[in-house]
This record gives sequence, structure tokens and C-alpha cells, in this order.
Amino acid sequence: MRGTTQTSSGQTAEANSETGRRVREALHGIARSGLIVELHAQLRIAGPLMLTALVNMGMAITDVIMMGWIGPLALAAGAVASDFYSLVFYLCAGVIGAVSAIVSHARGARQHRVIRRTIQQALWAVAILAIPGVLAIWQAPKLLDLIGVQHEIIASAGDYARMMALTLVPMLGVAVWRQLLAAFANTRSIFRITLITLGLNAAGNYIFMFGKLGLPPLGLAGAGLSSFLCAVFMFAAFSLHVLRNPALSRYRLLKTRARPDWPRLRELFRVGLPIGVSNLGEVGVYLLSTAVIGIFGAEALAAHAVALRMAGVLYAFPVGLSQAATVRVGLAAGAGDTAARSRAARTALGAAFSAGVLVIIAVAPAREVIAGLFVGDHDDARRIISYAALLLLVLAAMQVFEYVGTVASGVLRGITDTRVPMLISVGSFWGVATVVGIGTGFGFEQQALGIWIGLGTGAFAFCALMLARLAQQGFHLRPDLVFGRSAPPAVYDGKAWPAVHER
Repeated sequence: MRGTTQTSSGQTAEANSETGRRVREALHGIARSGLIVELHAQLRIAGPLMLTALVNMGMAITDVIMMGWIGPLALAAGAVASDFYSLVFYLCAGVIGAVSAIVSHARGARQHRVIRRTIQQALWAVAILAIPGVLAIWQAPKLLDLIGVQHEIIASAGDYARMMALTLVPMLGVAVWRQLLAAFANTRSIFRITLITLGLNAAGNYIFMFGKLGLPPLGLAGAGLSSFLCAVFMFAAFSLHVLRNPALSRYRLLKTRARPDWPRLRELFRVGLPIGVSNLGEVGVYLLSTAVIGIFGAEALAAHAVALRMAGVLYAFPVGLSQAATVRVGLAAGAGDTAARSRAARTALGAAFSAGVLVIIAVAPAREVIAGLFVGDHDDARRIISYAALLLLVLAAMQVFEYVGTVASGVLRGITDTRVPMLISVGSFWGVATVVGIGTGFGFEQQALGIWIGLGTGAFAFCALMLARLAQQGFHLRPDLVFGRSAPPAVYDGKAWPAVHER
């Protein structure tokens, strides 16, 4: 008996030793693959961008709350006009979204003149985009009338929409500077300026909407005026920061007069317009889901609103990671470093997958508590919380696919591959998600749950097709290239391509 015990103990010790050896080999493989260094580089870019996305959402929530103080009509009018502005902005900002990919590629290739010319032409692109964009938002009341929005809402939204039309111009300029700073891994300044603007926006709303400091109350138009002034402040602050930044001043971004360079402008639109269409498609399908779920009644719509608000919070994480992936892959691609390009992609995708799993672990058990935070204390609260908790479960489950797919899209932008990802995005969300959602929601009578199952199915299709596109573009995503003996050596000395700390 004692001999048997000793044998068993020896086998256990041997097994523990073998496990320890494998763990050490795995850690050595991670270190040798450059994963830790790459992850640190990406998080330095992504972290402030995630916080910035949350601050932007805070500004939107502040606007909604203060519009609600005026009354339900103002809230409805502001929401409709804001949604219309968002559609135009996401489309136009997508074109500007090409800047970080092109500039990162130029940095990797040490093409300093390309950086200057890209920024100058991006500012020309702002001027070109602003003309139809401002006109579209300015005419929003007429367009809303065509789709049957109530006349009382349209009348209230008119002045606010016109102020938001003017806001579009400086905000597109802000988008140019944000893309440039992200390409240079200088994202902390983006967060700082945006955080300051959050306070200014709330103060401006209070002063102009309700007539403080001796000014007349402007109501909803005051919220638009506050947004415009904050946008001007942001553009001025970013311009001052960029022009005084030592790492950027040597590029003489605005020191030379630049005429429109039509070949370079065409390149910006070639890369950026599909990004805008992809953004528009994804935002549009969620707006469509809201309209469809409204058919199922107030409780379903309230539960959907809770899930949608939570989705906005959770989406901050893949947005930051996606931008970081674009920059890091663009740097490596510009330097012609294929191994580093794949390594950046693997690291970003691994971080996205891990974050998605953490969301499931955090949100799924606490879904009723989270729903309760958004629902007030009234007679229907219990039913709405239960309904919203069910939708939050679907939301949590789909985040792995949403995160990985979004980051994969960012990786592909790093090599300026945007047309096929646009087709994948539109096909997944407007094809798969819409068909499955309508079929499940109406055909199987699952109502709002069915619509969210459709959105989850669309996210799965989007993720799978994006990963297939990465493989088609030559990205090596096999785990053995990260942990195994074939892991490529890391090159991060700043000689082959710029170090992450360059500012």
C-alpha cells in the first residue's frame, strides 16, 4: 500500500514538473515572439481611444438628459435630428478614417513627404465633404417630412438641425487630427481634449438652452449652439497641439500652400469611402432594429433601448483596439516587415477575443442588475428588466464575434484593404442579420429577442468572413507561430520602423 502511495506521489510530481515545463516554454515562446512588446504598443494606442469613446458617449447622454428637461417633444426632436447628423457624420468621417492607415504606412516606410501631403489633402477632403454634408443636415426637416415624421417634431428639430449642420465642418477637421495623432501613438492628448470638451458641452447646454448668464433661453437650438462651439474649441485645441508637437512639427504640415492633389485625393476616397459605408451600414442596421422593435410595443422597445445603450458602452473597447491594429499593421506593412505585420494582427485579435470572453463573464451573471440601472421604479419595471436581461444575454454572447470582427477590419485597414471588408460588413449586417432577425422575430414570434438573435448571427458571419479575408491576404494567424519554436524574432529597436514611444 505504501509503495502504491509513493508511486502515485511520484507520478503526480512528474506531472506537475511536466506542466511547469510546458508553462515555462509557453512563456518563453510569448517573450520570444514579441507578443508582450506588441501588446504594450497596442494598448498604449488603444487605451486612451477606448476612454475617448466612453467620453463621447457621455456627451451624447448629457445632451439627451438635458433635452429631456425641456420636455418630451424636444427630446424626440433632438433624438431624430441627432440620428440624422450621426448618419452623415459616420459616412464623411469614414473617408477621413483612411488617414491613419496611410500615415502609418508612410511612417513605416520613412516617407515623410507622404505624411505631409496626406494631411493636406485630408483637409481638402474635409472641404469637399462638408458641402454635401452640411446641405443634407440643413435640409433634414424636409427629408424627415418625406419619411413621415410628425410635424410637431420636425418643427422643433429645425433650428437644432441647422446648428448641427455647421458643427459637421469643425468635427471633420477634428477627425483629421485625431487620425494623425493615432498614427503617431499620441492618443492621450485625444482623450484629454475630449474630456475637457465634455465639461464645456454640459456647461454650454445649461447656459444656452435655459438662458443663464443673462442670455435668452434658446431651448433645443441652444444644445446645437453648444455643440458647434465645442466643436470649434476641439478643432482649435487639436490644431494647436499638432502644430506645437515636436514629433509632428518637423513634417511642416501646414507650412506650405497645398493645392488639391487629385490622385492623392482619389486614393483617400478609394480607401476611406468603403470605411464610411461600412460604418453607415452597421449604424443603420441598429437604427432599423429600433424601428422594427417599436412594432412590438413599449416594453419591448424599452428593453431594446437598455441593450442598445449597453452595446454602445461595450463597443468602446473594439473601436480602440481596431484603431491600434490599423496603426501597428500599417507601420509594419510600410516597413515591409511581413512577420511583424502578422504578429500585430495576432496580438490584436488575441486581445479582442480575450476582451470578448471577459465581457461574457462580467455581463451575463449581472444582466438583471445592469438592466435595473437603466429602468426606473414604476409598475412595469420588473417586466422590462426581465426582458432587457434576456437581450443583454444575447448581447454578451455576441461580443466575442463583434470584437474579433471589428479588430480584423482594423487590421485590414492597415494594409488599405477596405472594399472587400465593406462588402462583408454590408452583407453580414444587412443580409444575414436582417433576414435572420426578421425571420426569427416575426416567423418564430420571438419579437425583440428574435431581432437580437439576428444581430448576433450577423456578427458571427461578419467575424468568420473577416478572418477568412485575413488569411486570404497572407496574414499568418496560427497559434504555433506565437507560442511554438517557429516564432519569428521581434524587431522593435526603432531602426527597422518607428518605435512605439515616438511622439
